[in-house]
Order: sequence, then structure tokens, then C-alpha cells
Amino acid sequence: MSHFRVLACFLFLLLTSCGQDDPMTGKGKTAGDARAADKLFELTDPSATGIEFVNEITNDFSFNYTTYAYIFNGAGVGVIDFDQDGLPDLFFVSNQGANKLYRNQGDWTFEDVSSSAGIEAPGGFTNGVSIVDINADGYPDVYLSRTGIDNSPEGRAGRRNLLFINQKNGTFTEKAEAYGLNSDRPAIQATFFDYDGDGDLDCYQLNAPLDFASVNTIRATQNPDGSLSRVMGPKEDFESDQLFRNDGGKFTDVSLAAGINNRSFGLSAAIHDFNADGRPDIYVANDYIEPDNLYINQGDGTFRDEASSYFRHTSHSSMGTDIADVNNDGLADVLTLDMLAEDPVRQKSLENGMRADRYNTLTRIGYGHQFMRNQLQLNNGKGYGFSDVGELTGIAATDWSWAPLLADYDNDQNVDLFVSNGFRYDVGDLDFISFTTDSLEATGGINPKRFKTYKEYLELIPSKPLPNYMYRNNGDLDFSEVTTKWQLDEASFSSSAVYADLDQDGDLDLIVGNHERPPFVYRNQGVETAQSGNWLEVLAEGPADNPAGIGLSVRVVAAGHQLVRELYPVRGFLGAVEPILHFGLGNADVVDRLEVRWPDGKTQVLNKVPGNQRLTIKYSDAGRQALAGADAGAKYFSYPADQRGLKFLHEENAFDDFNRQFLQPRMLSREGPALAAGDINGDGLEDLFFGGALGKPAAFFTQRSNGAFQEMTNPFPAKHANLEDVAALFFDADGDGDEDLYVASGGNAPPDQSAYYLDRLYLNVNGQLEYSQKSLPALLSSTGSVAAIDYDADGDLDLVVGGRTVPGRYPESPQSYLLENNGGTFTDVTATAFPDLTNAGMVTAIATGDLDGDDRAEIVIAGEWMPVTVYSSQDGVFRPAANTPRQSSGSWHSLLIKDLDGDGQAEIVAGNEGLNSRFKPTADRPVILYAGDFDDNGAIDPIVTMMDKSGRMVPLATKAQMIKQLPGLRKKFLRARAYARADVNELFGADVIAKTPQYRLETMATSVFQLVDGKWLREGLPVAAQFSPAQAIQSADFNKDGLMDLLLVGNDYGTQVETGRMDAGNGTLLLNDGQGGWLSPANIDHGFWASLDARNLLPVQLADGKTAWVIANNNGPAALYLQE
Repeated sequence: MSHFRVLACFLFLLLTSCGQDDPMTGKGKTAGDARAADKLFELTDPSATGIEFVNEITNDFSFNYTTYAYIFNGAGVGVIDFDQDGLPDLFFVSNQGANKLYRNQGDWTFEDVSSSAGIEAPGGFTNGVSIVDINADGYPDVYLSRTGIDNSPEGRAGRRNLLFINQKNGTFTEKAEAYGLNSDRPAIQATFFDYDGDGDLDCYQLNAPLDFASVNTIRATQNPDGSLSRVMGPKEDFESDQLFRNDGGKFTDVSLAAGINNRSFGLSAAIHDFNADGRPDIYVANDYIEPDNLYINQGDGTFRDEASSYFRHTSHSSMGTDIADVNNDGLADVLTLDMLAEDPVRQKSLENGMRADRYNTLTRIGYGHQFMRNQLQLNNGKGYGFSDVGELTGIAATDWSWAPLLADYDNDQNVDLFVSNGFRYDVGDLDFISFTTDSLEATGGINPKRFKTYKEYLELIPSKPLPNYMYRNNGDLDFSEVTTKWQLDEASFSSSAVYADLDQDGDLDLIVGNHERPPFVYRNQGVETAQSGNWLEVLAEGPADNPAGIGLSVRVVAAGHQLVRELYPVRGFLGAVEPILHFGLGNADVVDRLEVRWPDGKTQVLNKVPGNQRLTIKYSDAGRQALAGADAGAKYFSYPADQRGLKFLHEENAFDDFNRQFLQPRMLSREGPALAAGDINGDGLEDLFFGGALGKPAAFFTQRSNGAFQEMTNPFPAKHANLEDVAALFFDADGDGDEDLYVASGGNAPPDQSAYYLDRLYLNVNGQLEYSQKSLPALLSSTGSVAAIDYDADGDLDLVVGGRTVPGRYPESPQSYLLENNGGTFTDVTATAFPDLTNAGMVTAIATGDLDGDDRAEIVIAGEWMPVTVYSSQDGVFRPAANTPRQSSGSWHSLLIKDLDGDGQAEIVAGNEGLNSRFKPTADRPVILYAGDFDDNGAIDPIVTMMDKSGRMVPLATKAQMIKQLPGLRKKFLRARAYARADVNELFGADVIAKTPQYRLETMATSVFQLVDGKWLREGLPVAAQFSPAQAIQSADFNKDGLMDLLLVGNDYGTQVETGRMDAGNGTLLLNDGQGGWLSPANIDHGFWASLDARNLLPVQLADGKTAWVIANNNGPAALYLQE
């Protein structure tokens, strides 16, 4: 037997690196594998470096957190070689005091030259800093974004942005008005780029409204049909962001003409060519309820917000942003930060703003799908948008976060992630809000009569400094948290952060701005201590109007790996990094090929470039050399525009499962549609059946002789449209040689054991399907799966039917069935022939096949909160096989039995929830659901728990969610923090918990089970198969090499709002490499896309000899792809 070694890397759920084989390709890693560094950074002493600047915030009763909620957001940090001596200097914004400029003296000491440089500019309130050579004289200038809450003419004049022009002699002169950049709007940050392609740098200015009392107010207007739509645009003229066009050194506000007219609390903006048309676009990350913007450059001076076309969901309170290629596929990915705490106590002690009712209202009105967590949006390729894999990579929760910096800090070819975080006061502390704030408001509020100073009030608010985060990118979307290992775990209130190679030794140092203490200046010791790989740093000598080369893109190929970087220094939050392109090269000491693309499209190519140097590339050397780009993979699928006549739209009925069981993790009313293929009319061609949702009819499509489909008249009785068709199977029930149809009725809306759950058999009579009520016993479980097996070896097909749920009693086990076929009439023999089915669990998938070579089929059953179990017939009764898989409890969705390695022994492929989930269970640290009636009201209360660091099982639900399910706990836990610290024993009593039914999750990985030495061993499939729930799995030889490959589809839009839609799946093709591994080509290469809420997948043989792959989507249109 060939052993699929690549799978083993994921057996540990990405918590450790495999070390031997690449889980994405199944091949051993090569040049990129610089070993994981230890103690990579050293925190320098401010007294030694001379950088002793402290950003102090002064609050009074007229200007404070209440009047300006961004007062504690922090201040910008910029890297600037202002004296052009080759060493990066540092600029620190002071929110309210004097800014600081430190000259790098080259020996890890810095000189404060702020006063002599004339750049201190005390007064007002300054947020971000942008470093840009505004006058293209070869010397960088400083642009400061300022704000203020006074909207009087005098107040607006006092918050005008400042532009300090470098005089080339160590001094600066303020010239914002002369350049047209003295905007008086409440500014956050500015970024410079050439949007109109004329060679000079234009400016996008991020502004924010001042009306913080309305930050979460829904703005909507009523449409003629009664529906509501989001109102966009500012309420005041000063609220919108601005676009300034550079007209020969004078900037003109062209915002309205360009389509920039918003009202959002934007905190960062990032530039990238999202649609690969050669024109830079703008991503704006917005705080509070306004969705993020993606302004696509139309090429005519205008922009259009197309965020909803590119992103399936975004962060809820988006903070800082960075854009970089995290998986080295040549495509830039997007990272946005939010405020979700990693610590479960803090998670449940702080306000999170995620409520199901509010979320549903926001999405209905047009605010988009927003979820409170960091998001790493993986680029799917031109025209196919992005998929969020933040949960998969483990970077989703870093508390109140500000600056994300994607860069290769250990020079191993993979960009790592640094995140700064912290907020001076926990203003979202639920107990403070509920008790202190409410009490103050009820007795006169915050005023000088009650408090001598405003700070006296602030000291009532809980406050906790936190360590920042560092994640090492191990490759293949596997990130390890190395904050402590790399010595970056100093607790602080950090905000803006930048990187620079301060000592020009080839590794990137970190500079982090703090509140009320000096900045952190971290010295990267990787090169000096030989812990880092080789490197290359690229500097640009750009064209006359853009000497720094802003917008430059460089692609290097080293030892078979491609790395892409773009030069946009403003990134992260409020800051500007060193304007270089840094490449870690791992073990490679030569760049085989270096490709340069300048902003105007000119190119140049360098070959065999030595590593470990600072390389300057010059625009004057550029021409129109052809760039190789990434190799396109083989196309295995095509999407016919006519869809071969297949036009089916599944429309889900409106039912909210969470209104009945508030803590139920997912909706079970959205399991369809059923999909089945069979020859209905006896013409030798496969036809299709699509099930309907509750209250919606099913649909039938017959295949014609040209391989196209035509919808036929629905033969079902009209009343059957009231049944939800969740699973279906064509098979010969009555032994007459034609195909009959079994339909499983499921869902979760009607009450248990109602007629709405009646499963049905339709017998084929002369090519017409006729309902045969007498053929089946009355099966009234909500079912969701069915499989055929001749269990009694009498020559006809019997049925195994999986019960999916007991409506309203999640996760109680429904009745599943074994139905014995006696000449087309089925008898329930479950009690005698398969007794385990009476309490098998919430079954989602059933597969049958001979797994032990005895010429008798086994039955494999899997489900939600269930293990994968192999049942074999033992003396005429199905019981768990002695070697059935162990420690395999998961949230399983699909099964496939197939001999994948051609050794005659079938494997079991099992589709699980995937690793892109908030749940991170292992066998040693399971997720446990306690299902008890904790308030004695006759209903099941499903309490999902995870293990904390001390080994206690703590609930995921917030106090508000728990009390909604169990109101009686309100008196027991008056304060949120007391609840947040409690485990299930403290919530309900250890004696109660000991008697409560428990359901476990031990793995979320979609996996293959192999029989090795008589035992079933589970091995996770590659990371590409873990993006989303694998709702359906099929196999075929797609690349015609004689080996069985896999095709998986699935998403799940019906999860709790705290979990967020699981929508990252695009369909996954896994090619069997014949060496025990899997190749996972990108969708953009192989051509298959299943990006909606895919629930079923079937191959259909067409009359013209082609194979069609049909996707059934929940609440969406079906799709058909042709196999090439």
C-alpha cells in the first residue's frame, strides 16, 4: 500500500510543521526552509539608542475619549532618510505635543534633531505621517494628517494638514498650502500613488467624521417596494475622504468627480492593482458598521466601490491593513485587523458588537457581511476575488489591534506577520459599561463637579497592557505564533509600527509606537547570529516625477520559488515603512531572475543576481522587456456559457433556527438541495433531480441527445412542495430494470415527527415517476442522507437512511433506519439488523463498500459531533467493526469510499468542517458540547465549550447569549467578568455536568482513512482542502494519468454570527501524484469554481461523450462544468 505521506502533516491540525514534506504539493521543501529562529529580536534600551520620545495624551472635559473616540488610537511612525546618507532615520508623531525626528548615526544610536529641523509643530492633534518626495527633488518630505473637533472657522484652520518640505540642509519648511494639501477635514492618514498614470504622485486622504455618537447608527432609506437600502455619502462636507490629483506640483481636490464621496470612519488605506489592469486601486478599511471600500480605478479619472464583488465578507471594525503575497503564488493578499481578543476571559468581558438580529438587519440593508476578527484574504486570481483564511492561519484574534506588517523577518522566503495592539483603557469592558457608566449617567454624568480632572474618571476604567503578536510563516498558510520565542512579548499599549533595516545588515528591524512610554526599537539579530537566511534588498531610482519609484513591483525567482513585492511605504496603521523591497532568500544565495515593473508599465529583467546585497535598480535602464510571470497550470474544466440548458435556482425558505435554540452552532434548515442523477426516461442518458426547499418545488432535467438539458414537468404531487428535499438517490427499487427515486425529507423548521418529514419513494412507471406511498413505512425523522446496499444478499437493493436532527432538540440523535427491500416494498428492520441506528447521532453521510476484502459491503456512517464509524455485518447484525477509526469525532459532512492508490484496498475520504474554523480541537484538547436541560424547562440547552490553557472547559457563548438561552443565570452572574472566568462546572455544578450528555470534536480536518496493518489511520488532506466544510467529495482521473484524483466542494452560510459565514471554499482539485502525495493546483489554473454555498456535487455522463460536473448550491443557482 502506498502511504499518502503529505496528509500526515495536517494530522496535527496545522499546530506543528511537518518538517519533511510540503502539505500543499507533497514534495519536500527546498530553498525556503531557513530554520525557525530563536530570540530573533532584541529590545534596545531607549537610553542607549537616544530614542526617548514619549507620546503623552492630555484629556480634559472639553477634549477626551467621550468627545473624540480616537484620542487613544496612537500616533504615526515614519522611516525617512532625510539627509540622504543612506541610513534610515525615524520620525515620530506626537498627537498633541512636539513631533520628533531622530537621525540614524549608524551605530544603533540616534540623534534628536527635531528642533533644528523645524519639524516639531506642537499644537493641534496629529494622527498619521506619510513620507513622500512631494517635489521630486530626491529628498523625502513629511506630510502630517491632523484633526480636531472644533468645526468653527478657527477650529478648522487649526487642524489643517501640514507638509514639511525637505530643504536638503537638515531643515524643513511647512508648505502644505502652497501645494494644495492643507485640507482642514478631520484627517487620519494619507497615501501617495499615481492613479492617473501621468507619472507624478497623487494623494488619497483618509478622513473620519467627528460624530462618534452615531458611529453604529444604521442609515437607510425606503425603496418603492418597501425594502430598505443603505444611505451612503457624508452628512457634512468635511466628512468624506479626499482624492487629490497632482497637477504639476499643485494638488487639486477631485474627490466628487472621481466618485470618492463617503462617510466612513476609515483607519487605513492600501494601494494595489486588484484587477490587474495596470492601474492602482484603493482599499479602505473602515471602523464601526460601515463596510470596507474597494475603489477600483476605472482608468478615466473615476473610481467605483466594488468591495462586495471581491470580498465575501470583511472585518467588522477594520483597523490597519497590509497587502502582500503570503503564499508565494504571485498574487497579493489582503490582511485587515479587528478587535477580537484571543484570551477567552477578555473575549467574554469586552463588548464585541456581534448580535444576530443586528447582523441580519445590516446585511439586509446593504452593509455587507462583516465579522469581528482579523482576516487574511487570500487572492484567488483575477476576476475571482478573495477567500478569508484568517482562522485557518491562526491569526484571527489579536485583541484591539492596529498595525499589521507583512514582511519576511527571518529571511526564509515567507512573509511573516507582526501585529501591534493595545488600547489605553478597556472602554468596552461590559461591567464598566453596565455598572459604572450607567451609574454615572443616572447621577449627572462626567463633569468637573464630580471629578477634579478627566483623568480621575479614566482611572475608573479597567486597563491592561498586552504583548504585541508575531507570527512566523512556515509556508503553505501555516503560521506559528512566535511572539515570546522571538522576544517581542513586552506588554504595552502599542499602535503604529514600521519596519526598516536600520543597520543595513539584511534583516528587518521593528519600530513600534507606544502610549505613555518610549517606542520599542527592536533589533533583528537574525543575520548576525546566523539564524536567518540569505537576502536581497532592492532600492529604486525612479523617473523624474517619482524618484522613489512608488508603485514599483519586483518579482524574484530563487531556487524555484517566486517572491513578489510592491513599493508602497504607507502601510499598516498611521505609518510609513522604509522605501525598500526586502526579499528573504532562504538557502538561495543567488536570484535566478529578477523582474521589474515600473508604474508606467516599463520593465527590466536581471539574471543571476547575487544575494546578500542592497541592489539599486534604475528607471533609466528600463524598457519593454517581456516578463515571464507565473506559469499557467493545465485547464481541466470549462464553464459553458449556455450551461447546457441547466437552469435551476434553489430558493431557501425563511427560517431562523437560532430563534428556537439560541446556542445552536449552525442552521440545520439550510441543508439542501438534494441532487441525484439517473436515467428517468430509459433513453440511456443520465437525467438530473434537484430538490426544493420547504414550500418550493423540486425540479427535473432530462438530457437530450445533444448533451443539453431540458426541464421536464415535475411529477411530484403538489403537496410534496411543502417538504424539504435534502437527499435523494436513483436506484432500482422494484427490480424492473429502471431507476426509481428515493427522496429524504429534512430541514429543521416544522416540529419533530410531523408529516413534513415524510420520506418518499417514486417508482418509475414507463418513464414516469409515480409516488408510491405504500412502498415505504412512515419515516418521520428529519433525514439527510441515504445509501443503497444489498445487506441481506438477496439480489435487491436495501436502504440505509440517516436521521439528521431532532428539530428543536439539537444535538439529540434522531432515528436512522435500515430498510429491507422485499420486491419493492420496504420494511424497517433497524431494531434487529442495525440497532445502533436508533441512536447513531446526527448523521450527515453514509457510504457503502467492501473495505475488508470479504466480498461483503461495510457501511460507513459519519455526522456532526460524531466519529467516522465502520459497521460490518456480524451474524446478520451490523455492529462497529473491531478496527473502526478511533479519536475521529468531528463535524463530518461527506463520505467517499475509493481505492486511491490502486492497491486493491479502498480508502475512506471524509469531508469535515475544515481547519478554517474558530474551533481548534485535537484528541487531547477536544471541543465538547454539553447537552442538558439546565433550567428544567424540557428543552435542550446546547453549551459548546473549549479547553482553556489550564485545562478547564469554558463556554464559547457570551454572557448575553447564555442568558438568552438560560435566563436564570442572570442572577448567578451579575457581572460579565465573573461569567467570563467560569467553567462549566462553576456554571452548572460539577455533579450536573458529570451526568450531562457530552458530544466531542477531536478533529476538523477533511481526511483520508487508510487501512494499515489492520487499523484505520486518519490523515488530513492538504491545506487547500481545509478552507471550508467539504459538503461533497467525488473522484475521477482528471489529468488522465491513471490515478484517482479528488474533487471537493462546500461552504456553509448558516453559522452563528460569532463564527461567521464559512465561505472561503472555491472547490478543491487534488491530483494524485502517484508517490503518496497530492498536488493542489489553483482554481484559476484548473478552471473549476464552486464559490457559493455548495452542498452537492455529481458527475454526469453526457451524450457527446463529455463528463459534466454539476454543483447544487443552497439558496443559489446550480452550476455545470465540463471536464476537459
